[in-house]
Amino acid sequence: MAKGRTTLNGYGWKHQQARARVKRLVDAGQAFRARCGGYIVPGEPFDLDHTPDRAGYLGPSHRRCNRQTSLHRKQKYWSRNW
Repeated sequence: MAKGRTTLNGYGWKHQQARARVKRLVDAGQAFRARCGGYIVPGEPFDLDHTPDRAGYLGPSHRRCNRQTSLHRKQKYWSRNW
């Protein structure tokens, strides 16, 4: 069976399970932000942040911080390759 797009992008079943575990910490106010430090406020949007090689996780991050870093990497890739 072919893997789905979410799995190929690093967001498959294992990621969803890991994010659910981290969400319990976020909901309890015990999740320390991987990128900018401090704790994520319960109810605040967050992502489970991948390592740059996508082989593991840095931990929970503000959604904004994680996606801004991802966008920065994509822009850097495109500027080098075009």
